[in-house]
Amino acid sequence: MEMSMPYFFIKNKVFYNKMYFINMVWKMYLNIFKYILKEEYYMGYKIAAASSDGQQVDRHFGHADTFYITEVLDDGTYFFLEKRIVESPCQHGNHDSGIMQKMIEKIDDCKYVLCEAIGSGAAAILAQRHITPLETDNMINKAIGYIILYDKRLQHAS
Repeated sequence: MEMSMPYFFIKNKVFYNKMYFINMVWKMYLNIFKYILKEEYYMGYKIAAASSDGQQVDRHFGHADTFYITEVLDDGTYFFLEKRIVESPCQHGNHDSGIMQKMIEKIDDCKYVLCEAIGSGAAAILAQRHITPLETDNMINKAIGYIILYDKRLQHAS
């Protein structure tokens, strides 16, 4: 009787496929669990970038009318999530606090805000909501890379 493949190999391959399937199902349930209990267990965060083109941070916080939202996952990977349109609170030197509050409410779920510049009043309001404003004129991807590195170091320090 000639066998083309040893029984041991076939048996282990079936076992491997079952374990692979169980692992995939476990990951799926884990992701669902993370989604349901997002507030308590999810360690990822969002970054809002004030940009006119979605490539470079080139807008002053008070003059921004668009924020590009990026989500950073637990493992440090990130992806573009959405573009949020806001009304600019700064109109030729006059600041409308009501519009400023609406603007900040739109990015309230973000941990960091990237902007070219920000005034002390707006920075204080963001800090009250536990949002860290960061000034830069880098490309968004490069700035996000720096934030991920900074955030990891911050977590290890605490």
